[in-house]
Amino acid sequence: MARVVLKDTGQVVLLASTPEYQAEIAAWRAAECTEHKPIVCRVPIANGGKQVRPQCQVCGKLVGNSQKHSSDDDKYPMYQDHLAADYERRRENEYNQILQKHARLQVDKESSFFHEYNDYLKSDVWRAKRERVLKRAQGICEGCGIQPASQVHHLTYEHKMEEFLFELVAVCDTCHDRLHAPKTAGPEVPEPINTLMGPKLEYGDYGQIYLEKPCDGCRYGGDDKGMSYCGVVGEPSAFALSQDGACGPDHRLFEPLK
Repeated sequence: MARVVLKDTGQVVLLASTPEYQAEIAAWRAAECTEHKPIVCRVPIANGGKQVRPQCQVCGKLVGNSQKHSSDDDKYPMYQDHLAADYERRRENEYNQILQKHARLQVDKESSFFHEYNDYLKSDVWRAKRERVLKRAQGICEGCGIQPASQVHHLTYEHKMEEFLFELVAVCDTCHDRLHAPKTAGPEVPEPINTLMGPKLEYGDYGQIYLEKPCDGCRYGGDDKGMSYCGVVGEPSAFALSQDGACGPDHRLFEPLK
């Protein structure tokens, strides 16, 4: 996955490899200069002399073998060393434009999804579902069976926004913290990772979810259908990194790439 910094916002995006992105990259590669348009020119060489060789006027590459010297060599134009640099710069700009385009599409897609999910958590549908879970538990934590239930916890996000009630449990704050405690103590998150964080969005019961790609550099980071995905907990990174998530905003499960 390519790491892209959006020019307009400075956000860091770990770009997912979507079919659309792959298609544009394939087209960009196919457009590389292979059918050269050469003209014969004089090319300076190390000993101060000159070779007579064809140079492509598109990509600047020398193509073909050098010709034998003759008295007519001076009629050929000099080798244009800027052509290759100009071509490489143009190709790099085209590549970067593709990266910027698809990184922006990815961020917009995720932003749209997060806003939709945020609206859901504020909806009467979620409030009613949450109340039914608390009522089913008779207001008692389904973890310890002692303390009052104060939160509704997702056992899975497989049916997010269309959850079955058996995928939700009522828990107290203490049990909720235990549910999201890391299985093993993770390393301290280095400062560069934290500086990648971008604008945050409020998500009701789920606290704050980052809009961009804070999993960059984590061995568990991946993508699923164009969205950032956490491999260690098996759910979208947005959920894993939320206040209610297994990794949390402080990256408890973060492991650097080896």
